[in-house]
Amino acid sequence: LHDVIAHDLTIIAMHAQVLVRTEDTGTRQQSQAAISESAARALSDLRRVVAENSDLLAGDPFEATGLSDAIDAAEHELSAAGHRVVVDCEANDVVLPRVVERTIARVLRESTTNVLKHGGGGDVRIAFRAGDDAATLTLRNRLGGERPAGLPSGGYGTVRMTERARRLDGTFTAGRDGGDWLVTLRIPLG
Repeated sequence: LHDVIAHDLTIIAMHAQVLVRTEDTGTRQQSQAAISESAARALSDLRRVVAENSDLLAGDPFEATGLSDAIDAAEHELSAAGHRVVVDCEANDVVLPRVVERTIARVLRESTTNVLKHGGGGDVRIAFRAGDDAATLTLRNRLGGERPAGLPSGGYGTVRMTERARRLDGTFTAGRDGGDWLVTLRIPLG
């Protein structure tokens, strides 16, 4: 459940706080739209997980979400929260195994959630590289101050991302890099 709905619930909580703090009509409309989209997505994802665990739905509930969709969603959600997003992708026509693509998409989604919960303002840089030997995702953002009120951190996200990388003989790191937070996922290919 954490992998499926925590991201959307974070977006809902963040934009609910924006509604309380702003009188700007445009900002309020943008936050209301983000809340509505995230709530609908969370409900849909939750229904899929319940159905999957009830043997009512075969397959992977994340199958429809590819890496390209995950990058687009991250860019949209971070931009809606006021970040300038810089995306740099280079795949050299490499076709990723589906399990690798899903893992990268899930790590990107969790990392985006962490930027929304813990990051400072400013640029968020998302870079993806794929070659014959490995696929690498990096996400860099400014460190934030105190955690926003009402947005607890369970600490499960980084543990789950590390587990996902290890299952594919990959590595996951997250930590301070100067005044930034840097996430790096590397999965060997071949």
